[in-house]
Order: sequence, then C-alpha cells, then structure tokens
Amino acid sequence: YLFIPFFMIWARIMRINTILWSHGTYLKNPYKFPNRQIHILRHFLAKKHIIYSANEMKYIFGNKQKVVIANNTLNFNEFQEIKMSKSELKEKIGLNGKKVLLSVARWDDQFRKPEMFPKLMDLLNNENYHLIAVGPGISDEIRKMLNAHQSITFLEAIYSQNKINEYYKLADLFIMPGAIGLAINHAFYYSLPIIIEDVPHSPEVCYFKDGENGYMFKKSSVDDFADKVRLLLENEQELKKFGQKAKHVISKEGSFEQMVDSFLKAIL
Repeated sequence: YLFIPFFMIWARIMRINTILWSHGTYLKNPYKFPNRQIHILRHFLAKKHIIYSANEMKYIFGNKQKVVIANNTLNFNEFQEIKMSKSELKEKIGLNGKKVLLSVARWDDQFRKPEMFPKLMDLLNNENYHLIAVGPGISDEIRKMLNAHQSITFLEAIYSQNKINEYYKLADLFIMPGAIGLAINHAFYYSLPIIIEDVPHSPEVCYFKDGENGYMFKKSSVDDFADKVRLLLENEQELKKFGQKAKHVISKEGSFEQMVDSFLKAIL
C-alpha cells in the first residue's frame, strides 16, 4: 500500500478530500518502523479516517476528531434462508448424530495453523466429534495429513454462499488456530461459539468475549486447545448459552446497517 500516501499527498495538493479506511496501524506489529510512521502520515492527510473497530482507536496519533468507527461486518441481508435443519444438514453429509467443529479460512494467510488439527482430534479422542476444515492455501503435505485422519474432512475453497452457509448452520462450534477475521461474523450469525488462539487478530475480534461467546486457548498449545473445545462440546447447556450470546453480539454490534451508517457519517 505504499502508493496510498503518495496519492493522498497529490490529492492534498489538488485540494481533493480523501477518506481513509484502515486498521489504524500495522496490527501484527503496531509500532514497527516505518509502518507506524506511514500510518501516522496517512491519518494526517485524510479528511476523515474510518477504522474497523474501537479497539484500534488506541493506535491513532493526532486528531482523533476525524475518526469514525465502522465495525467491519458481512452483509447478512444477502444470506438466503436455509430451510433444512441442523440435523438434516448433518445427515445429508453423513455426520448425523455427531458434534461438528468447523474451521473456514485462507490457510496461507494470518499465520494460520491447520497442522494442529490432526493432533487436536487425536487429543479429543471422541468418535462423536468431527472436524470440517474449508479453504484454499493449504500445502500438499498438510492436505494429506488432514485427508488421512478419519475424524477430519478437508474441503477446498467453497465460493457458493448458500453452500458455505450450510456448513456454518450444521456446525456446533467454530475453531481457529491462528488469527481470525470475518469468519467470526459468519460464525456468530449462525450462533456458533468460537475457540481462538491467543495471537494478534484482525479487528473483527472485537466481537469476541472470552468466557461468554467463546474461549481463547494458549498460543501453540494443542492441549489447551482441546481442553477449551471440551468445555463447550461436553456441556450442551453452555454450548447453547454461548451460541445465544454470539448471535446477540453480532446482531447488536455487527449489523450491516450500522456499518453503512458509519460510512455515511464519514462521507457527509
């Protein structure tokens, strides 16, 4: 994105206002040189600055009055109703009666770790648990590991919205080793609690409330990962309660209408 500050300087000279939409900093290393300085410059040059969540406000250096917070989300209005029930969807793919863990991601991004999945399922050691991992960017070696495990189904990228939504609806729990992004919105919309790793995440992690709509496991600890999964999958009442809170928070804080309103506030 090195072209952006040069473009913004040109726009400033031409007396053209710019609205910057950004994370506010380089989230993987917020104070890294020169990334930090470039972000400060871009903020200075912008007429308005839209950030993805209130969590990034602490990284803003300079005039904070120009900042508008637009919680990043998905347009749930585009989602078509899936009429089949959770149990019917599970039966459709041969997983009737099983507790399904779901993980959807671009696996070569955000330091994600699909190689943790076989060890996780071995530690869970429960024939009634099954993991479905979906997404592009996986190495041939890890693909073979996942396909060889009897409790794991690996699927390449699914670009049909209705198809991927069926997997979200049939799942019982969403898990992510590595950083989570918009998948948290998708999971919460379908009342799925999440288990995520204690690593730097994308701004959408603002919807996560540890101990309320999910749990965070210790960095690189498959043992703690398995323990956190058990806390929910082995307690039906807690799983349901966490799912209800997940749905509530995304409805309250992550609606598409709220995001649009924030953009209009910046523009107008």
